[in-house]
Amino acid sequence: MASSTENQGNDEAFLNLALDRFKLAAEAEATLRRDALDDLEFSVGEQWPSDIKADRQLNGRPCLTINVLPQFIKQVTNEQRQQRPAGTVNPVGNGADIDTAQIEQGIVRHIEVLSDAEVADDYAFEYMVRIGFGYERLDTKLTSPKGDQQEICVRLIRNPFCVYLDPNAQELDRSDARWGFLVEDIPVSEFKEQYKDSKLAIGAATLNEYMSVGDMTPGWASNSGPLPTVRVAEYWHFKNPDDEEISWSKITALDVLDREATIWESVPLLGVYGDDLIVNGRRHQAGLVRFAKDPQRAKNYWTSAATEMIALAPKAPYVGVVGQFKTKRAQWEQANYRNLSYLEYDPVTAAGTLAPAPQRNAVEPPIQAMNAMLQLATIDLQATTRLNDANLGMTKRPDESGKAVLARQKQGNVATLDYSDNLSRMIRRRTRMILKAIPKVYTAPKIQRIINPDSTVKQVGIYNSKNDDETEAFAAIAQMDPEIKKIYDIGVGDYDVTVSVGPSYQTKRQEATATGMELLQTDPQLLPIIGDLVVGEMDIPNAREIAKRMKAMLPPQLQESDDPDSQQAQLVAQHGQLVQQVHLLSQNLQQATQIIQTKQVEQQGKASIAQMQELSRVAIVKMQEATKLAVAQINASKDMNQSLAENEIKTYGIMHDAAHEKAMQDAQQEHEQNMAAVTGAQAQQSQQSDQQHEAGMAQQQQQAQMEQQEAAQNAPQNGNGGQ
Repeated sequence: MASSTENQGNDEAFLNLALDRFKLAAEAEATLRRDALDDLEFSVGEQWPSDIKADRQLNGRPCLTINVLPQFIKQVTNEQRQQRPAGTVNPVGNGADIDTAQIEQGIVRHIEVLSDAEVADDYAFEYMVRIGFGYERLDTKLTSPKGDQQEICVRLIRNPFCVYLDPNAQELDRSDARWGFLVEDIPVSEFKEQYKDSKLAIGAATLNEYMSVGDMTPGWASNSGPLPTVRVAEYWHFKNPDDEEISWSKITALDVLDREATIWESVPLLGVYGDDLIVNGRRHQAGLVRFAKDPQRAKNYWTSAATEMIALAPKAPYVGVVGQFKTKRAQWEQANYRNLSYLEYDPVTAAGTLAPAPQRNAVEPPIQAMNAMLQLATIDLQATTRLNDANLGMTKRPDESGKAVLARQKQGNVATLDYSDNLSRMIRRRTRMILKAIPKVYTAPKIQRIINPDSTVKQVGIYNSKNDDETEAFAAIAQMDPEIKKIYDIGVGDYDVTVSVGPSYQTKRQEATATGMELLQTDPQLLPIIGDLVVGEMDIPNAREIAKRMKAMLPPQLQESDDPDSQQAQLVAQHGQLVQQVHLLSQNLQQATQIIQTKQVEQQGKASIAQMQELSRVAIVKMQEATKLAVAQINASKDMNQSLAENEIKTYGIMHDAAHEKAMQDAQQEHEQNMAAVTGAQAQQSQQSDQQHEAGMAQQQQQAQMEQQEAAQNAPQNGNGGQ
């Protein structure tokens, strides 16, 4: 074990190296920081040079600041807040799979939501647009005050001037920086309470070694301020060139207050940068404000000049000869700013000669020229910020179509796309670092909340195969929640990140809405298919909620989801729907079969009736022929008893009509009985119907024969009696 003297010697060398590195970064960025600080002050309204402003104020001249830069800045920053670029996790290899990639992405979203990463992104992006760079950081924290489990989190950095990174880093996102600092100032009283044994606490002194342009405030690192503070630096570094993980220390100029190993493979200070170039060996960084300052100054100057000229135009100085203002000199001196009722003057000069009354030296101010210069300053502002009238929401010209306005909007949005793209670089690096850190933080089986792309929340089981066996991990998770049927291994696999961001998310959304509406007008039947997508892009209240409800009504094949369990549920639902459809089709088939059978019975019944009608017609024809024969026999005889024969014929006719009607009633009754009985047993009823039909026909034939025999017997008898 090293002695206290050896530790002191090691700490002294360690602190000296840290201080040398800090000074290296501060000197390398000194000019850059001065320019950035001037941009920041200018963007919030400090736009007049101090000497010119003091001179104008001393002489009572207007010194106006018409700060129009915020509308240009907010146009870019607010578009970023609308689009919210996010990383997408993709499997690469080494055991990685799509399902686990989706779980990893859900964990990343959980971390971002839990730590309000949007706030950190917005803050860093705002500074990048204003001064050329902004920062946020990755950290860990306890999940509960009394627990020992860690959680990854994203933290904002309020003052980007407090970040110092290795100036030898070559990557645009500074991911290859070997060391970095984040400084802060702690009140002396609080510092003494937290670090009682530190040299600074014992000596009650403040130091300013870790300080540079942009991170100084009155009273910081000084006992003379209203709240004396101690400058403390968080210091990330590799202990050795071959180290794969960064070490962290909290230091002052004299003390190592704390140190520990970290889970990060690079310095967890994440920067988003604007224009970033190397000019003549020096680094150049700038945001939107840098080259808009001169047009803004011109606008302020010409506005002040026009105001001054117009305000003083009706109060031009009086012109008179020497001696005319002698008597009432005080009143003449106040004439340009007081409304005096009258002014008296001396009618003679100093030489005693008569002179006319003093008159104002009226001059028409060049307002039109000043207005032209103001318009030119506005055009220059748009040119230097790369944003035109359409981007700023100004109305279109009378001769300009809506498509032309959208084209100009798109042109301006593409011109500022680099800012959003630079933010996506930072988010890509942050997501990669979180993915690398997840297996180091989540080392034991647990139930983890994940957030899906549609912001829905789900609980899943995860484990790390580097520390636990899958069977044991599943048993442990089953005790926590028996409903979880699958667990995901976060200890294996290589994953990469992609971030998509395009030109003007707002313009693209408007174009998508217009195109979707045109499609729906062309073919309204597309509404159930793409209606949720079109409504989701509209700038109307509750658009997302309406789209969500419309999406829920889509067919299962259009219900997309990144959640594997959700996909499985959709497949189960689709299977259930198919089973229902098969059952419904079976019922329809049975009904159709019954209908066909009924139709067959009806056709058979109709055929039977037709057959019966045909038999009846034949029987009637035969009876008619027999009747004609009997009449012929009666007419041929010379029977004098004509009246008796006519009575017999009438009687026969009545009997014939009764027999015919009875036969038809019997046939109809038999048909109705057949139709009623067919539904119970078709074959049996059909046979019975045939038998009844044959019996009826036999009965009719027998009756007809009996009638013929009776008529034949009666006819000869009547003839013989007549003779």
